[in-house]
Amino acid sequence: TLGILSLAATFLFCVGYGNQQKVAANTKRMSREQDMPSLGVDNPLKGLSKFTVIFMLPYSSKDQSDKIRSFVENELNKYGESSDLNLIVKNKDEESVDLSQLGSDGILIYELGNITDITGKELAVVRASLNLSNIVTISKTNQEISTYIWSNNCFSQFSLGKNLEKIVRDSFAHQMKAFMEDYSLVNSNKPTFNVYIP
Repeated sequence: TLGILSLAATFLFCVGYGNQQKVAANTKRMSREQDMPSLGVDNPLKGLSKFTVIFMLPYSSKDQSDKIRSFVENELNKYGESSDLNLIVKNKDEESVDLSQLGSDGILIYELGNITDITGKELAVVRASLNLSNIVTISKTNQEISTYIWSNNCFSQFSLGKNLEKIVRDSFAHQMKAFMEDYSLVNSNKPTFNVYIP
């Protein structure tokens, strides 16, 4: 626990993997990027441009969701084009999820929540994760699986609740900057983002 808390000494520090990582002045980079394996020299973002962005937030009110949605769309519009994505389809008294609208080039999943110790107890550290999920083929077995091909994690000592919007703003802004730095290394065109925030 003390080791984890010492890493979160500043408000926010982030760690990720990809082809290249530039760490901002107010962040600290872990010596071992243990969240994901090394990708070597290849950049997995090459040739990708159409992304679905899905936010998985804990207990957010409608007012919070609306403010976060506005911020997220403004942030994404700095780098490309964004639009709202409605995955919920209403048919009479029933609701269903339409997955056919998901981006063909991968899904950027933003998740936020407290991390836990080995006993399952929540710690006073929040992790914000931005992961790009895509279908890859295992060369030996030719089996297709869904896995993360790019990842970035930010950690904060602020508690959720009234700090939810601040944590999302600070972490997502840093993570999108890191994502676009890697994206721009191998792509000249601007990406498009379809955003779903419940």
